[in-house]
Amino acid sequence: MKLTRAIAITITMLLVSTMVAFAAPLNGATTKTLSTNYTLVNLGPSMATVNANYLKSDGTAWTVSPENQNFTIAGNFGQAILAQYLDPAMSSGQGSVVISSDQPLGAVVQIQARPPQTPTTGAYSGVSVPSQTYYAPQVFSKLPSAGGMQNSQIVIQNTNTVAITATVQFIPFPGISGLSTYTNNNIQIQPGASFLYDLSDEVNLKSTNPTVTGWTGSAVISAPAGNRIAAVVNTFAGANALQTYNAFPAETVGSVWSIPQFTSKLNNGLSTPVIMQNLSGGDIPAGDVTLSCVAATGFTPATLTQSNAAVIPANATFAFNPVGNAAYPNHWSGTCTVTSASGKGMVGIVQMRKPGVNDELAAYEAIPGSSTDKRVVVPLISKNQANGFATAATIKNLGASQAPVKLTFTPAATYGGSQDPVIINATIPANGNLILSQRFSGTPELPDGWYGSLLVEPQSSTTAQPLAALVQLTNTRTTTGDTFMAHVAFTLP
Repeated sequence: MKLTRAIAITITMLLVSTMVAFAAPLNGATTKTLSTNYTLVNLGPSMATVNANYLKSDGTAWTVSPENQNFTIAGNFGQAILAQYLDPAMSSGQGSVVISSDQPLGAVVQIQARPPQTPTTGAYSGVSVPSQTYYAPQVFSKLPSAGGMQNSQIVIQNTNTVAITATVQFIPFPGISGLSTYTNNNIQIQPGASFLYDLSDEVNLKSTNPTVTGWTGSAVISAPAGNRIAAVVNTFAGANALQTYNAFPAETVGSVWSIPQFTSKLNNGLSTPVIMQNLSGGDIPAGDVTLSCVAATGFTPATLTQSNAAVIPANATFAFNPVGNAAYPNHWSGTCTVTSASGKGMVGIVQMRKPGVNDELAAYEAIPGSSTDKRVVVPLISKNQANGFATAATIKNLGASQAPVKLTFTPAATYGGSQDPVIINATIPANGNLILSQRFSGTPELPDGWYGSLLVEPQSSTTAQPLAALVQLTNTRTTTGDTFMAHVAFTLP
């Protein structure tokens, strides 16, 4: 994800001290009281002067403490973490924030149900380049599943200076009897504000077949010509699970996509279905879309290949799903590429789940195979915190040659230990990945309790390869609920 200077973030905010339940429409998809925090990283060389403008869903100003509205961030990947649940000036509610800066920034938002509630968590990236049209490969309305009832929320933020009327078109998942199509073209959003569209409350998403319960499919989200929006999708499953992902702007549609980490029925239960949405304007024939994977070290078989067995209708989705599927090996991990042989346009997400094991659920966006960026920035790296919070970053080499890289871990200004960067070198195999897990004690690079940002860059220009990354946010001490989050990292030339 490339960054410019203004970032639109649609966030759900509550003060944990009040524990006030949300008013409608949030209670449709979840009964949880949710809160947010977000992490900003300065991608520029100079100190960033930042303004954060918070708005409620009706477009009115949201009062925050001065230090959370105007602040600075050190240059060269300095970091700021702002927790809305710790701001005594903020009232409970739901809304958005627009962040302006004189330096380019990256942002990652965490959504969570705070204690004493059973954990529910999700994460997504702030949007720096809004678009007129977005695509959501997977949404649900009152769909029963092994993990409980599934319901999605599409959060749409108006990034214009005038009110707009947005439209959402819903396309059913192919092969499920009687699912309806539906278009809502009357979504009113004030300037800078966000609209939370809770699909559990949408009575028009249903099946004409009385034996089919619930609805699943994809969505196309759009603004009137000449206007721009941002869009994020939350999906709740059962009492605790939540996956969150950024919808795809129309400008990112392509025929080749990279998957930094794909797993099939690992011993810990983790599998990663890949959901691709057909945006070619017509049907994609059977056998045209191929998932080609290379195993990580220690896993067999060395390669894995699957293709779509049926036609994928226009705007509809297809899933490469290892869950309960004998065509995929047990206990397998690697990295993959999804390719349309005929060059059909697609977007896709990767779902991370442990069916039958626990409530952990996350999702992240596939990486455009056309990316040429050779640097990766991770806003938040956390090493085995006392509360259990820890991260794992998977760096993906998009190139056909091995990639010698330099890893610079820059501590946050608020970290109480050494402020010296930690620098290590590594080599990523061609089309392979490098997993940097901070979930365990004893690894020499970072001490327990360390937190800050990470820059991954080529060791030399002559060996530079295009790079991307997946970041997993986890908790090693909580065994109930869902503490599993994921997002893609930011990339630079």
